[in-house]
Amino acid sequence: MHEDYTIALYIRISSEDGNDGESNSIKHQRDLLTDFVKRNFEFKRCNFLEFCDDGYSGVNFDRPNVKTMLRKARTGDINCIVVKDFSRFGRNYIEVGDYIEQVFPFLGVRFISVNDNFDSDNGCNSIGGLEVALRALIYDLYSKDLSQKVKSALKSKKSRGESISPFAIYGYFKASDCKNKLAVDDEAAKVVRQIFELAITGKRAMEIAKILNAQNTPTRNKYKSLAGSDRDWCKVSKIGAFWKDSDIRSIVADKRYTGTAVGNMYERKCIGRSGYRLVPKEDWIVVPNAHEAIVTLEEYEMAQRMLKPAPRKKTLPKERILYNKVRCHNCNHAMRRSRGNPPSFLCSTPVSIHSPNCFQGKISETVIEQVLLSAIQTQAKLFNKSEQSREKQRRVREVKLENIQKTIKQLEETIQKLNVAKHDYYESYKDDKISKDEFLSNRESCNQQIEMLNANIAELAEKLNNGTHAANQSSTMDNEWKNSNDVTKLNKEIVDTLVDSIIVYDSECIEILWKHADEFSLS
Repeated sequence: MHEDYTIALYIRISSEDGNDGESNSIKHQRDLLTDFVKRNFEFKRCNFLEFCDDGYSGVNFDRPNVKTMLRKARTGDINCIVVKDFSRFGRNYIEVGDYIEQVFPFLGVRFISVNDNFDSDNGCNSIGGLEVALRALIYDLYSKDLSQKVKSALKSKKSRGESISPFAIYGYFKASDCKNKLAVDDEAAKVVRQIFELAITGKRAMEIAKILNAQNTPTRNKYKSLAGSDRDWCKVSKIGAFWKDSDIRSIVADKRYTGTAVGNMYERKCIGRSGYRLVPKEDWIVVPNAHEAIVTLEEYEMAQRMLKPAPRKKTLPKERILYNKVRCHNCNHAMRRSRGNPPSFLCSTPVSIHSPNCFQGKISETVIEQVLLSAIQTQAKLFNKSEQSREKQRRVREVKLENIQKTIKQLEETIQKLNVAKHDYYESYKDDKISKDEFLSNRESCNQQIEMLNANIAELAEKLNNGTHAANQSSTMDNEWKNSNDVTKLNKEIVDTLVDSIIVYDSECIEILWKHADEFSLS
């Protein structure tokens, strides 16, 4: 092996592997792989890279460091991959088998599984053999079985009132002696009690939020950040975090503040996949007296009654055409729609916190709709005027994309020929027609050409993908604006399709942000 030869040591562990003890720990895997490469003389002068995915399941390849490693393998920066066993690389037998049998041989990447005694460069190993497929299948089935056991164990913990969430709710923290137990955070609990007390006295949610902001009380997310949480808490506001009426309502509605544990509200859509769905309320796991209460059950129920909004007079519902579209230029929060006559929009931020730069007045919903309708009609007319030149641009773009596709096809055909040539060189070597040095030299030459061609294909494929995406987006935009030619009245579908947001500066100045760039200007 030469100095440019790079070996990747891949390590993976997930929460499910905790049942396996030390054998699958990061340290154990690292020591095992390091010892293996040190004992092999052929790796003496090689470069080594370590890739570690800590806390990721092996049922799919949606792992940050395995993606980085495979990307480097495709670009030729990695020549060999070493893992403890097949299950560390992945537990999905179809994907693992595809990499071992197809991808790695095509890329010229050597794959070694230490505990499985597998080396793709060893002629005694059959890459597509039954043993490899059976091992990968066993790991896949084991993973699914283990996932079900973990799910069952977590459900059992929930039924005992234990907290399995990585973050404690505001007002609590994880107990130092038991991570599944909630302990009262005295400082935050004072705020929670104050919120319930104010609600019981008849204060509205907006009034409570205003009191907390006047006291400079840190919001829930800000308090967690100040406490040292490294989670990237999402913030919409441009002026910093502040209490809102929605924050107050969510706290008062949370029964966990009575010491009741509430679990099983969400479940994973599919084992090994991301995404959750809401579980029916009757299937929630509710455990009273699971942890210390901040408020009594009587205080909780009284606050519910007092904060319950007053019944509104029933009126015919109006389609919420501009829902969540109208935003204040200063705080970026969606403005609140007032059901006056006529309806209007106002920024509720100044109600909660002193914010003189926010829009202070009201702007009529009718005015916004009239301005928006006029703007859509203008954009549609500009689209019609520029349609002829846009058609020429589309034809030019289609020709360029066709040429890229032809070039990619030619390069792929050349790679196929080089792979055939590599096979022929191997057959010639096996038949003693050429020496081993000639075979290795010819194979290396083919690999270098294939690597260069793959790099060219990747670059062209990216151009093709970007060009196709732009063409599809342009086509979608064309259809949307064509459908807007005869618009005489707004509806929610039209607004959602064309409009990203409407920024209000004052009662006479608004800015419309389209979902597509304004490409119809005549300038």
